[in-house]
Amino acid sequence: MNTPELNASMHKLDIIDSTNNYAMQCIDADKAEHGMLILAKAQSAGKGQRGHSWKDNPGESLLMSLIIKPLVSLQQQTRFMASIAVAVASQVQIALPGTTVQIKWPNDIIVGDKKAGGILIENVVRGFSWEWSVVGIGLNIAQTSFREDLPNASSLYLAGAEMIDIDNLAIGIRNAILEALLMDGDSLIRYNERLFRKHEYQKFRMEGHIFEGRIQEMDQAGSLKMDFEDGRIESFQHGQIEWVWGD
Repeated sequence: MNTPELNASMHKLDIIDSTNNYAMQCIDADKAEHGMLILAKAQSAGKGQRGHSWKDNPGESLLMSLIIKPLVSLQQQTRFMASIAVAVASQVQIALPGTTVQIKWPNDIIVGDKKAGGILIENVVRGFSWEWSVVGIGLNIAQTSFREDLPNASSLYLAGAEMIDIDNLAIGIRNAILEALLMDGDSLIRYNERLFRKHEYQKFRMEGHIFEGRIQEMDQAGSLKMDFEDGRIESFQHGQIEWVWGD
């Protein structure tokens, strides 16, 4: 497959319902470009994983979407996602040299054992062809406090980052992602090296019941592989289980 032409335009918006929605509108209007970056100061209806909303304070978060022309087949979605998550974590790590930046399965960004951001990938598939991918990224940058119902949230500022230029961080993340997607052979290995709570017991909720398993890795299918005290080894798909944060 030929490498798509990079026309890295950037759209900066004051407020939008969702940068991912804006990106999808560009695709629908045949105005999408590989590497197109959409940045917003605020979102009125930001998207999170599994239908959750993403809340932000205007000007305190990185709110971006990146339009990508995939270079791989749909069967390689796990490596694609892993490459993106590692690229984002690596750029956050640059801003936090003294803090370990990890990835909570499947693609939350963890700093200091708390969630500082997340990634939402939405794909456009036409027939058997993976035409486009929209990578939505939200990172808490300058927040100093969070709602009481978000006790496990943090920001790069609270984790010790110096003053961050959000536009420059977004461009750095875009460039890191595009480069990583060209060199993704070991992306799953690098993902699992950053996997949050790897080899530790963690509680999950499944169909209303809470259970505890020891996290091993994300496998090639994108499932979370765990072992249990009774010797069982099982893999769980995204959406099948829900992370339970500690008290």
